[in-house]
Amino acid sequence: MLEATLHRLAAPRLSECGYEYDDRLRAGDELLGFRKPLGEERHAIVQFQRRGAEFTINLLRVKSAVIGPRVYGGYCDSLGARFSHVLWFVEKVRAAGSRPDRWWTLDDLDATLETLLRYGLPWLENPQACQPWEMPTPRWSEFVAAVTASIAPELAAHGYRAATQVLAGNFPYPYFVKPRPGGEFALIEFQSIYSLDPAQFTFDVRLQRKATDNPLDFDGQPDDWPARAASLGQLVWRTQLTASEAWSVDAVKSLLWRYADRAELDNRLREALAAIKQIALPWLEN
Repeated sequence: MLEATLHRLAAPRLSECGYEYDDRLRAGDELLGFRKPLGEERHAIVQFQRRGAEFTINLLRVKSAVIGPRVYGGYCDSLGARFSHVLWFVEKVRAAGSRPDRWWTLDDLDATLETLLRYGLPWLENPQACQPWEMPTPRWSEFVAAVTASIAPELAAHGYRAATQVLAGNFPYPYFVKPRPGGEFALIEFQSIYSLDPAQFTFDVRLQRKATDNPLDFDGQPDDWPARAASLGQLVWRTQLTASEAWSVDAVKSLLWRYADRAELDNRLREALAAIKQIALPWLEN
């Protein structure tokens, strides 16, 4: 049913944009795909995914010499996301009653094709397009600048040296390190996290005691390493826990710090710094 309807309604409209049905992208009745060659073994793929009487759409930009129903990534400009996530988080098109992870019925196909051609295909073919869950580079820089300004001087007074590693994708990873007796190191790491919603940012503060000053080196960890690593939020939560309390959704949320702009980020960092001084430093140095 979905295949026949796609050939009748979707194929002509997608063909006008350079996308042709490719049977190599088919996986039974679950996946059906239209492909547009971009040159040099690069492809833009519009993939219809079936679930019962519903369907969703995946948008993929890949590089592969072999065409198949599950080809992902392959080069630095590869791209991939649910079309509904692009609508919700990137384009901010949020119809009443809709949700980020959306599935449509065949009755919705005409309207869905309209939005696909208007928003989905331009996003898919845009070399500068970002993933719906990707934190913009300026916000990474803002996070590091805020940590450097608010946290570094305070922790320097306690003997912690500021350092930064650069992760894949040129993303900075700021942390602070202090030698401990016996050749160990205490590490305080600021991990910037992002959800699917680019308007909401989150960070975690990780604590480690280990034999190397590299926070991302996990080789040769001692058997008791789990007891030497913790989240700052986890330690804060434990200090506030009463005998009658248990894990809950709200408790888990409280383990992280959330912000939407620089002012909120500065406030959350001040809160984290207070907890570091009160709880984390004694834990690290005990």
